[in-house]
Amino acid sequence: MSLLKRILSWIRRAFWKRDNLPETEKIESPSYLVWQAFFRKKTAIFALVTLIGLFLFVFIAPMVVPLDVNYTDPLQQNVAPVYSLRNPPRGLKKQVAAIDGFSDFTVGLSLEGEVFTWGNTKDSLSGRDMKKLPEAVKKEGGALAAAGKDHALALTKEGSLVGWGDKSCGQYGVEPALNALSMPAELAERLDVEEIAGLSCGYQASALVKTDGSAYLWGNLNAVRNLSALNEKLKEERTEKIVFSNSAAVALLKDGRVETGGEEIFLSVVSSKNGRQSSFNAYLVGRKAVEIAANNKCVAVILEDGELVVSGAFENGEDALPALGAGEHFRFLDGGTRHFVGVTNFGNIYAWGD
Repeated sequence: MSLLKRILSWIRRAFWKRDNLPETEKIESPSYLVWQAFFRKKTAIFALVTLIGLFLFVFIAPMVVPLDVNYTDPLQQNVAPVYSLRNPPRGLKKQVAAIDGFSDFTVGLSLEGEVFTWGNTKDSLSGRDMKKLPEAVKKEGGALAAAGKDHALALTKEGSLVGWGDKSCGQYGVEPALNALSMPAELAERLDVEEIAGLSCGYQASALVKTDGSAYLWGNLNAVRNLSALNEKLKEERTEKIVFSNSAAVALLKDGRVETGGEEIFLSVVSSKNGRQSSFNAYLVGRKAVEIAANNKCVAVILEDGELVVSGAFENGEDALPALGAGEHFRFLDGGTRHFVGVTNFGNIYAWGD
């Protein structure tokens, strides 16, 4: 008998064919006793299945879904997993006036002017909780609100511009900070709510736009690399809207131009009509924009003829533009951390990215 047949015979005798064995061997066979004892316990079977599942996940899954071990996201540093972003506050449901978010928490404004925050509102390092609203916001109610990475802003109904969260990098308040543009002193005074068109917050930076087109930007100069240049440029322009990516600010002017302060901050460009391009600033020369939005590392622009242009570091499929039907074009855009969402003239909603 060959060695292989001897091994197979031993396995059969040890684990399966027991009927022809003497009673003493049935009782005293260690391998069979261990086998029987193991499979009598449901917890042991569960543990074995779990171990096999972990092995497959760790060693087999990366072959199917490649993992970039060098990928980092500064917006998620020191952030624990939460599920509360799925559950907006009850007081906000069915009476939403505005919602804004930049990273791991969201600010909402009800039709009655009540301000809400939810998501990962607690900072594990500083102990701050973004749910703890300033007294002025609670007392006066909100007319506008915006959320950044580690701070939030609200314009109260009585015209106070109030911030909460971290302000060590000049995110709000007129106190000077190292390597930062301070919030203009005039914004610390009472403002006419009717004259304020919008607030926006980013990664340690903030912006305010008035209805007459004047704009103000301030915050960490090391975080938003074109903050100073854009701030100076907008003093000469009339601004419609300001958005923040993780490291840059982009402005839509009232005349339809898109302004970055003269700096070439985005190189990779894709157009829904003309495919790949080489320069964001150069491609938009002579073209009029009607809407802009930003996510973590990209900016998206809708031109007046319906063309969609996206530029930035396409790490999450932002360059895979959705295919629209005949006569369909985007009218509104918004960005998350790794994706964009757009609404078309037909009322359809498309999302792309990660």
